[in-house]
Amino acid sequence: MDKPSIELGPPQVLIFGIGGLIFYYGRLEHWIDGAVAAIFNRVPGAQKIKARHPTNAAEEIEFLKECLARIPELSSYRAHGLKIIEKIEHISDVRHGIAHGHLRLWDQKNDILEFTRLRRVRKEIRRETLVVSSKQITASMLYVRDLADAVRHFAQTLIFEFCTEEERKEFLSTL
Repeated sequence: MDKPSIELGPPQVLIFGIGGLIFYYGRLEHWIDGAVAAIFNRVPGAQKIKARHPTNAAEEIEFLKECLARIPELSSYRAHGLKIIEKIEHISDVRHGIAHGHLRLWDQKNDILEFTRLRRVRKEIRRETLVVSSKQITASMLYVRDLADAVRHFAQTLIFEFCTEEERKEFLSTL
């Protein structure tokens, strides 16, 4: 019996790209959580940088940057960690624009998608617009997939370096 074939037209390609981008970014954030937990709980000086464990992605990224820049025990991880953070910051606006935006325009003929969202900046509400192509969405998804693997490797390295055997088992069973 032949396997049924599925033809992927523009809607399916778009859904695949957006779904993959969101899925892989979730993995990326999951491993950021692991890196932050390892540093916050075990690296001397981390709790002087932030007294409370960071809970959202923006706080976690800032915490990692500060720790990598200021804590001597992390100096051998500094260059690699900051490079990863730079890549995350580079792609985060695309992810946020798509994940939190509304698909306002989809010009299939010219392969243009426009996502808009309202965002509060200080006390002002601003409209932000992201214009991309389906090819850019797919490329972003693949970029985030690879970046999530780099973040995973970085977090695992920190966990193995700074955490106890019991903590390693606990972290790695949940991460």
